[in-house]
Amino acid sequence: MEDKGRMEEIPCIIHPLKLMYMEGEKLSGCAVIEVVFSTPTGVKLSEMSFKNHYVYKFTVKGGTKSGDFITLVQNQNLMNIPHSAAEAQSHHRVSLVKKHSETSNHLFTSLRFILHQPSPRWQTFRLDDIKFYKIVKSDSETKDDEDHVDKEEKKTVNEYSTKLKRLESGLKSAREVLNQCDWMSEENVVKPFEVDGSYDINLLSYSSPATTHS
Repeated sequence: MEDKGRMEEIPCIIHPLKLMYMEGEKLSGCAVIEVVFSTPTGVKLSEMSFKNHYVYKFTVKGGTKSGDFITLVQNQNLMNIPHSAAEAQSHHRVSLVKKHSETSNHLFTSLRFILHQPSPRWQTFRLDDIKFYKIVKSDSETKDDEDHVDKEEKKTVNEYSTKLKRLESGLKSAREVLNQCDWMSEENVVKPFEVDGSYDINLLSYSSPATTHS
């Protein structure tokens, strides 16, 4: 059986819930919870768990170091009927890797929970005991990853070496062609006419013998 590693809780700061109001101090049925992780560079989330307290549905957006927000959970229901108390105080565990594999490689510096409860029956709603987890790989998985990296590096080096050898071979062939061209040029150069051990540099003064008529 493949070793999936173990879950380790991620330290964080959870700010108090903020209720959103409409005009006239009327509750909007919406609340926000801000979460900040202790690691400045961000963390890779695997799962989160919490206990519901009359939240009908919720959305979670992850903040990155660049300032962008990525939706991790979109309007997930926690109660079948907002006016009924059934399942209003259940425990939940959300696997972010399984359900949101496209976000599994992102590092998050913060999270924003947006809670909804449209029923006027519940004036108080929130999420309690919120925790976040990351996967800690076992020694065997770490070794497998290192072996995979080594193989990829060796493959890259071999490919580079092959390309370099081809380039060197091409340059060698080009040099041979150039040398041959230089040799042919030297052989075909017309040398100046030599007179008494010296060269006559005025080639234009050379004239052919006059034709003798009988």
